[in-house]
Amino acid sequence: MHVYDGDYVKADTEWEELCWIRERTDAPKGCRVEITSKAKASRDRTAKPAACAMGSVPLYLLIDGRAPGGPAFTLHGAPENGVYRVLESGRFGEPIKLPAPFDLVIDTGEFPQS
Repeated sequence: MHVYDGDYVKADTEWEELCWIRERTDAPKGCRVEITSKAKASRDRTAKPAACAMGSVPLYLLIDGRAPGGPAFTLHGAPENGVYRVLESGRFGEPIKLPAPFDLVIDTGEFPQS
C-alpha cells in the first residue's frame, strides 16, 4: 500500500483501502456483526466470537437466522481474558439495543427468516 500526502492511498486490495479509511474516520468502532451462513453457522457461533474476544473487539453481534430454536440474535460484549459475556439475546421480532458509543436500537422484525 502506498500513501500519498496523507489523504490519498493506492492500496493493493479493496480490504487494505477500507482498513486505511476506517482508521482515519471518527465513526464508532468496535462492533463486529456476523450473519450466520448455512455452510459455516457453527463457526459463526463459536470460533468467530472467540477470535474477536481474544482480539478485544468490544461487541460481537450474531444475527442467526438458522439458530436451532428459531431465528435469534445474540449480542456479546465485555471481553475479558478472551471470553465474552452475553449482553443481550432474543428472537427475531424483538429489538436489539446496542450500547454506547452506538446507542442504537435495531428492529429485527424485518429480518428474513431462512
